[in-house]
Amino acid sequence: MTDIIAFANRHAPDRIAIAGVLAVRCLRYVNETPVAPLKTLPNLHVRSTRCEERPVFHQSTGLYGFLQLQPGNHRVVINDPEQRYLSRAIEVEVPDRSGVRAILEKGGVPAPGSAAPLFTDAAMRPSVNYPLLPGESAIWGQVSDNSGRPIAFCRLQLATRYDDFDTSVVSYSDSSGSYLLRLSGERASFVEPVDTDADGVTDTSGELTTTFDRELRVHALKQNPLGLENPIDAFPVDFDSLDPDDPAGPYQLESFSLYNPATDEQRLPAAGLTPQPSIQVGRRIRWDITLT
Repeated sequence: MTDIIAFANRHAPDRIAIAGVLAVRCLRYVNETPVAPLKTLPNLHVRSTRCEERPVFHQSTGLYGFLQLQPGNHRVVINDPEQRYLSRAIEVEVPDRSGVRAILEKGGVPAPGSAAPLFTDAAMRPSVNYPLLPGESAIWGQVSDNSGRPIAFCRLQLATRYDDFDTSVVSYSDSSGSYLLRLSGERASFVEPVDTDADGVTDTSGELTTTFDRELRVHALKQNPLGLENPIDAFPVDFDSLDPDDPAGPYQLESFSLYNPATDEQRLPAAGLTPQPSIQVGRRIRWDITLT
């Protein structure tokens, strides 16, 4: 270990700015509409598939900082040892800061415009094991094909409400086909009154509703990665920027049916329309998805 890296290791909050090459900020995903501030997540395993370095999490900055990665393209894999969050893979281009490091080791000051470290964010989505708080809304279940085989890495997009505006929540099925869509912004609402009594008086009290049908779209990978020794290696990197409807992309839109084991209710596609799952405010509802 060089003197400058040893120094950086002793000064954790400043180590990336001094000698680092890559800083990854892992953020708890909420929905598709930017929500600030997002919570940074400690205690994750962050690694490059090209290097054995294990970055340290800095509580003060919320960053996982790499010091020793070689310049060039790296696939960075993020795992939660407690399995609360889905594994994630991102692709980054690590800058060459060897010149900066050499100047620093000689006691010099790098020139303005010298290569800076790369900072990047990774949205971490809750897995089916995520510990929901009391009163949180969610739907969960398993994605499978007609033969009952679980389908990994399906992209699930559910319409939802957050702070009185329309948005959506996107997540993915894990290697067992299980999924969780956490709906942190759903609230009970009043249905507009429409009845008028015989005297012509309209009831303006409304009715408080806690159950809603929400539109669900499901995309599956064109090639099922199950059976690989390490399925995350097949997961598309930077999937947040992918257009799932791109014909040249890795996904294709699927037709599906829904089944709720608790109520024995089945919802089937009809007239070219996909079924909509019902969600209930403050409850975790199971909807199994079968691709048709």
